Amino acid sequence: MKCLPLLLAILSLVATGPARAQSGPDRVVLQLKWLHQFQFAGYYAAIEKGFYREAGLEVELREAKAGMDPMAEVIAGRADFGVGTTDILLMRDRGEPVVVLAAIMQHSPLALMTRRDGGRRNIHQLAAGRLMIEPHSAELFAYFTREGIDVSKLDLVEHDFDVGRVLDGTIDAMSVYSTDEPWRMQVQGVDYTLFRPVDSGIDFYGDNLFTTETQIDDHPDRVDAFLAASLKGWEYAMRHPEEIAQLIVDRYSDRKVLDWLLFEAKGMQEIMQPEVVSIGYLNADRWQRIAEIYTELGYISSPPDTADYLYDPESETGAFLLRILVPLLLALAVTALITIWYMRHNRRLRREIDERIAAQDRLEETGRQKDMLLSIVGHDLRTPFNILLVYGEMLAKDAATMDRERLTRIGQAVRDASASAFALLNNLMDWATLQTGMRSAVTRQAGLAQIAAAAIEMQRPIADTKKIAIEEDTGPDHTAYCDPVMIETVVRNLIGNALKFTRPGGTVTVRSRLAGDRAEIVVTDNGVGMDPDTLEAVFTGNMATSLRGTEGEKGTGIGLSLCRQLVDANDGTLVAESRPGAGTTVVVSLPRE
Repeated sequence: MKCLPLLLAILSLVATGPARAQSGPDRVVLQLKWLHQFQFAGYYAAIEKGFYREAGLEVELREAKAGMDPMAEVIAGRADFGVGTTDILLMRDRGEPVVVLAAIMQHSPLALMTRRDGGRRNIHQLAAGRLMIEPHSAELFAYFTREGIDVSKLDLVEHDFDVGRVLDGTIDAMSVYSTDEPWRMQVQGVDYTLFRPVDSGIDFYGDNLFTTETQIDDHPDRVDAFLAASLKGWEYAMRHPEEIAQLIVDRYSDRKVLDWLLFEAKGMQEIMQPEVVSIGYLNADRWQRIAEIYTELGYISSPPDTADYLYDPESETGAFLLRILVPLLLALAVTALITIWYMRHNRRLRREIDERIAAQDRLEETGRQKDMLLSIVGHDLRTPFNILLVYGEMLAKDAATMDRERLTRIGQAVRDASASAFALLNNLMDWATLQTGMRSAVTRQAGLAQIAAAAIEMQRPIADTKKIAIEEDTGPDHTAYCDPVMIETVVRNLIGNALKFTRPGGTVTVRSRLAGDRAEIVVTDNGVGMDPDTLEAVFTGNMATSLRGTEGEKGTGIGLSLCRQLVDANDGTLVAESRPGAGTTVVVSLPRE
């Protein structure tokens, strides 16, 4: 086996050396989704820093024009690689041999943008307007479908990528990247609203680097080299956004000013999460879930096998070497030994890599769950302990002068708060086991009036102390199929947050209603409200800083993140609307049966 390195070197020379020496750099075309901008920063960096050149490649970046289908350019062979959406699944279902090489954005930036003063406050109102939706936006149509909207009845206008048509009211909404077009609205001083598919649980990848099976079969070394150099460029670009933004202005396009490109870079940092997830990472289970959503909504016939359309560089390397070894076996019997050695080494290496990735994923998930649980415990236990502190202070000051009836009433309140703290700990532990798959929601037919009454009773001492009225409007026949313990936890949290951010003299209203095959609990306040970015952050548990209530109470939004996850466990949805100074409305929608 001492001759193995020499033989491998000879094989490598036979496979790649002479051809490259004779023809120079391998020329390839990358079809972009749109015009030059920071959205494609990694590819500019790979060119500028010589990563493609070091890989023996000369890469042409080709812009997409209005009316062009950039994904079709790759299928037609006019480009070797492309940047596309998860519509790759639709193309695969139609028999197109497309293969995903890398997911550049871990979360899709695709959204629908409308003027806030246009009066379209929810997706159903938006669906009644005139819309511009760009090609390959299946996730937006999936968003409408999941919300019960017939997409065939949408009033669609050909997309011309002109934000001015939203600004002047010519159309009611257009599909945009949350990292891009909102900058125009901000510069114009126009408030806007973004409707994201993730609001309905549709969380897809964005800007997938892809190619075709033919490209992989005919040029496996080229595909590997291009992918590695591209990801290296993305890593550099996300570490040096200012440098690459200036490069785009200087060398590629002055269509956008530097501030606009940096706005785009900041938004991409948030959805790419390069400090948490390796750029380009493909999770087969997540792709399977995306395919299942497409199938559920009738967009594809059945989920394809992820092995058919997700690129596995190791398996492609093996196939490439086999194609070289087969003819050499006719002349050199020794190559059989090389093949055996390589296959054993490759299997061992692949097994070690898979085990390492799995261990890293488990470690990251365990750490995230631990931090989330500790934050939630610290946040939600404040409610019963606040009650205990309020009444404890009253007893410390005035117990000697209180009559027996008042002492009894305070004692009952202290007892109830203590019971609530204990119950809350049980609920949170249930949530923790839910996250790890050890527990699922125990659903049954439950009355929303009873759930609301129990939640209100727990929060009433806080409301009385702050002089805030809690009004209840729940129908006795309004029932939902849910886990009542989980949903009471949700409603209690929503009321508690409403009280925290409502001034004395304000009102918090809890009501129930029926909406087709869904039952809804609605919690409304006329408090201080929140801007869209803060609202999104508190419901995902991603607050960078603590929020403060009207009396200085601290809150991180972790409780609201828990609410959304508990509602998801009950096959429900949680949607919130809020405006600074105008209060907040949260709708919890649950199945009726």
